[in-house]
Amino acid sequence: MVAFILGYTSEVGKSGERCGRSDNFLNETIWTFIMQIFWHISQFPELDHLDPIERAAVLRGVPWWTYPQLAVGAIIVGVVAGIVTLLFAFFHGLGGWEAWAPGVVVTIIVVIHGYVSGVKGIRKSMRKELIKFFAGHRPPFCL
Repeated sequence: MVAFILGYTSEVGKSGERCGRSDNFLNETIWTFIMQIFWHISQFPELDHLDPIERAAVLRGVPWWTYPQLAVGAIIVGVVAGIVTLLFAFFHGLGGWEAWAPGVVVTIIVVIHGYVSGVKGIRKSMRKELIKFFAGHRPPFCL
C-alpha cells in the first residue's frame, strides 16, 4: 500500500523501464493539490471568453493589494483560531506537543479555508457583475 501511495511499482517493462506511476507521484500529487487550492483571479473561467487584450485590461483593474489582503486576512484569522485551540488545550491539562499539534493543524486549515473563501467571494462578485452587465442579453459564455 505504501509503495502505491509513493508511486513505486515493482513492474519492469521489457526494455528495463519501470511501468506504472512515476517515482515523483506523491510530489506531483501534492503540488497539484496545492496549486488547486491557491488559485488566482487570472484562472477564473469567466475570463476565458475574452481575447488576450481584453483579459489583460480586466486583470489590470484588480488592485495589486488584493492577494496580500486575502493572505494576511486568512493568516490573522488562522493564527487567532490556532491560539484559541492552544489555550483550550492548555486549560484541559494538555501540555507540550499535545497542545501545540492541534493548534498548528487548526491554524493551517483555517488559513487555507480563509484564502479559498476570499477568492470564491471575489469570483461570486465578479459573476454578479457579469450578470448585471448582460441583463436582458444572452452572454457569449456560460455563467
